[in-house]
Amino acid sequence: MDSIFSYRGRMNRSRYLMTNLGGMLLVCLFGILPPLLAPGQLLAPEQSKELIQVNPLFAGAMIIFLISGICYTWMAFVTCIKRLHDRDKSGWWIFLGFVPIVGMVWYIVVICCLPGTGGQNRFGVDPIAH
Repeated sequence: MDSIFSYRGRMNRSRYLMTNLGGMLLVCLFGILPPLLAPGQLLAPEQSKELIQVNPLFAGAMIIFLISGICYTWMAFVTCIKRLHDRDKSGWWIFLGFVPIVGMVWYIVVICCLPGTGGQNRFGVDPIAH
């Protein structure tokens, strides 16, 4: 099994979508933890000259949220490259996704809808047959 943090190899549509959906849900879960652990931290402090004290639980949860967001961003990037490899395209095609409107349509059609190439290609064996 290839690592989801490595850009080498291929990934089929269903694994791509499930991996990214799971990662997104995990980041959302970590995103709701800070306000649940210390709800008063997100409110605007009263006008005072005292230092703002941060709840350690809130700070720890925010650090976990930021780290999970960074990990998810990298994972989403490399799984998209693996999906391009499954379509027998170079990973450099990922930058087309940054073009407004065209990139979004391209992403939905090429990455999420079109099947990968059957059999082995220059990026490895077919992930469905493997």
